[in-house]
Parts: sequence; structure tokens; C-alpha cells
Amino acid sequence: MAGSTINQMPAINATPKWIPPPIALETFVYAGDENEFENLLRYTKNGYHPVILGDVLLKPQTCVSDENMQPRYRILLKLGFGAFGTVWLARDLVEERNISIKIRSGSATPCPSTEGRVLRWVRDNGLGCRGHDRILHFYDSFIIQGPNGFHECLVTEVVAPICELIWDRTASRFMIQLIGDPHTGNFGIAVPHLHQLDEEIIIDFISNPEVMPVVPHDPQFPMHTIPAYQTPTTDITKLLAEEKALPTTAEANIKILDFGRAHWVDEPLPELHGAVPAQIRPPEVEVYRRSAGKEGSAWSEAADVWAFALSLCELRLEPLISRWDDTLRSAIKFGGPAPRSWLQYCNEGTDVSLRTRDEVWSRRVKLFSKSPKDMDSLLNVVKLMVVTAPNDRCSMADVLSYLCP
Repeated sequence: MAGSTINQMPAINATPKWIPPPIALETFVYAGDENEFENLLRYTKNGYHPVILGDVLLKPQTCVSDENMQPRYRILLKLGFGAFGTVWLARDLVEERNISIKIRSGSATPCPSTEGRVLRWVRDNGLGCRGHDRILHFYDSFIIQGPNGFHECLVTEVVAPICELIWDRTASRFMIQLIGDPHTGNFGIAVPHLHQLDEEIIIDFISNPEVMPVVPHDPQFPMHTIPAYQTPTTDITKLLAEEKALPTTAEANIKILDFGRAHWVDEPLPELHGAVPAQIRPPEVEVYRRSAGKEGSAWSEAADVWAFALSLCELRLEPLISRWDDTLRSAIKFGGPAPRSWLQYCNEGTDVSLRTRDEVWSRRVKLFSKSPKDMDSLLNVVKLMVVTAPNDRCSMADVLSYLCP
């Protein structure tokens, strides 16, 4: 969660077909689409923990944080994966409810993560605080030891990705709820009705899943470090729709999911490179990254404003900046003139003879001409946030007043 702090409580785009890196195909016989299957090369020292459907966490004699903890969470399907680890839908066999369990990437020592500490603090101390109902409900955590290191497991409520089945694009209440985190990948919709769906219903929904066998070329590959097969990521909104368990627009409650980079205000700001996708990263942060800190600036509240604006476009219209472009050049196009020294950090061969900002926005507005009429006012707000000079961007308070006049 980029730049989020505890005192402020705190989309899915189609992508071209993924071609696995050559090294992955050199190591394994099969490799799949990155939208469905995690990179098998992540199953290594301090990497992913191998899990298959039906596993019950934790396994005997694997818990290092509580030696008395018994097997409790049965894995039902895979919800997602990323740099942090993997996320699974599981059945809590004690509470008889469905939960989400994030198995974080491994480490050399059994230390609780900042994310776990933050979620526990919010649960134990945040009740009644403003924004508490926007935070993912945290139930439990424990640390297991596996072939790839020590892995913290975070047990939380299950949330669904923001999608057309849930989100009414004309509902301003959604935009208001999104204020607080600039990264669309950190948002989800609470789905309380999922908690009590029978386990048999979920199993029937994913009956006979098309798993991918894991077959290394090298017969001496350490098979204990990888799962026997890969499980495709499942979109639970389809299951919820079938069971009429999706919240209505009026009921929907957006949750903030990822606290891996959250910090307390009295602690030094953690490293934030890569905290948000490059296509929503503000120009001063991208210049700071490309210049190794010589120019530009690190993440700030003004950076949150920029990233939030581009996230709004991504959710309500279409991405303002493509990840296939030189994101710095595109950011300057929409944000306006930048210090000339910044242009040297645009990718080699990139045309930096930029049009005027008004011309760039005029061309983009024409692309949005078929959007709902209320998009004009949204674009006017976005333009106040997408400004190259951080000090010239409007504040989040101003954004809130524009959205709720």
C-alpha cells in the first residue's frame, strides 16, 4: 500500500498473452498464462510455499509460532498471487466459515511481517476509529516452516475483486470509498455472504479443475520445493453471482487489502519502489527512481493524489497511461511541463517534443466521448490531480469536496 500510514486509516485490465521467460521453459516442461498461474521459478529459497488443493494448514510439526496449534484451514481454491506470496480460499474447520489465507513468501528467520503487525493493531485498537470498516478484517496469523523457508500465514475475511458485476460506474460513493489508497490492486469488495456458503457448494463450483502438472526437465530437481501441480486462479465473483451472494451497489463496501508497505508515522518511510504499477506512478517518483535519487522526489501525499487520479480513470473510464508506453514521458504529457533535466530520463529514442497539455487532454477527451455524461466532471477533477509539479496538485480534501459538493 503505497505511502499509507496508520493514522490516516487508510481493475482489472486485459493484458496481452504472456510469453513465459525462456529460463522458465528451460527449467519446466509446462508454463502457463501469468494471469492464471504463478511463475514456478518463485518456488525457491525464501520464495513461495508449495500448496495444493485439499491441503490442511497447518501440517503437523510445521508451526513455529505456536507449537500447540492444530490443523485447521483446508485449502479450497487459489484466489491470487504476487510478489508477496499466494492467496487461497480456505475452510476454517473450527469456526465453520470460509476465509482467505495469504501465505507470504519465505524468509530465513521466523519473524512476523509489518503487514501482520499492522492488521493485528488495526483489529485490536482501531474499532470505532474513522475508516476502520474499510480495512480487511483480520482473524489470525501463524508462521510455518517449509522447504523454502519460514512463511507467515495471514487469515482474513474473503473479498472479491472490483468488477462490473458489483460496481456501478455511476455511483460516486465508490469513488469516495477509494480515497485512501491509490493502487487498484489493493481494493476489494466485502462479500459477507460468502462466509457461510457450504463447502460442498464451493467444491462443486470448481469441480474437476484444469490443473497444470509441474514437470522439471532435470530428474534430480528438488521436488519437495514445488507443488505437485499448479492451480489456476479462480474468479469468485462468478461463484457469488451463481449463489446470488453478490452485494448490491447500495450494500457494497470497499476494503483495503495490502499492508505490506504500511508504516507507523514515527518510523522511517520504507522503500516504496514498485509499490504501485509504473503506469500510475507520478513523474517525480519515476524520475527519482531512474536517477537513483539525484532528481525528483520519493513518495509523498502529493504522489497519492496523482496515483488516485489515474486509478479513477482506470476504474471508471480506461487507463490514462499504458504500461507499454514510456510511463515517464506519458506522465509529463498529461501533467504539463517538467524540468528540462527530467527529460534525459525518458527512455532512449523516446520523442520528448511534447504537445501542450491542453492538446493532449483534448485528444483524450475525444476518446471518452461515448462515456456517461457525468464523466466530464470526473475528468475535470482528474486534471486538477494530474499535474507534473507536486505542489500544484489539488489535495485529497479538495477531491472529496468535488466528489461530494
